[in-house]
Amino acid sequence: MYAKKIAAVLVMVLCAGFAYAASPEPYNYYESAPGYAEPFDSDDDAPAFDRNIPIDREYEGSDPVEGYWIATNQRTGEALCGWHMFVKDGILYGVILSAKGATNKSIAFRARGPYPDFPEKGKLDKKPMFGPTWIYGLKNAGTGRWKRGYIINPDDGNCFRCKITFCKADGKRYKRDYIKMRGSLRGIGIGITQLWPAATKSEASSIR
Repeated sequence: MYAKKIAAVLVMVLCAGFAYAASPEPYNYYESAPGYAEPFDSDDDAPAFDRNIPIDREYEGSDPVEGYWIATNQRTGEALCGWHMFVKDGILYGVILSAKGATNKSIAFRARGPYPDFPEKGKLDKKPMFGPTWIYGLKNAGTGRWKRGYIINPDDGNCFRCKITFCKADGKRYKRDYIKMRGSLRGIGIGITQLWPAATKSEASSIR
């Protein structure tokens, strides 16, 4: 019963959507970040994200996890959060480009930490939702496999251990490449695995 409650909390945190609060503070990027992918304005009339429509992958670097991904409602497929994953100095990071209910002025005011080995400086609860490396510290375990990192939910400040595994589209059940995102409670190991479909930069930046 306890394990089921823990799993339910993780589901709510990792895939139930980010209900972000807007802030009057201007969007700002903290110079201490190891990498950055700036969100950009996109066409508000762009079609809704559909994980069943194949796309041409957009990614940089040599590892297939690098690129753009959508955290979705695992039951309905609704797009909740767009991520950009990149490797710098052998470490995998992820930044949020857009999220349901958030804007470029949204501040992660509940992200108070401290978080293990968080790579950025400055007051955590003053950081923007978009830009900081909320996924960080993942080490390579082979092509398309990363482990022993962390993912922070900037909406509530919770931090989880994570590992990421790339999976190729099979053209049948999975029309797009996807990653398995495993989030687990630190020191316990209980968690859940989600499937995040690949996206274009426009799709990852257009969630409202």
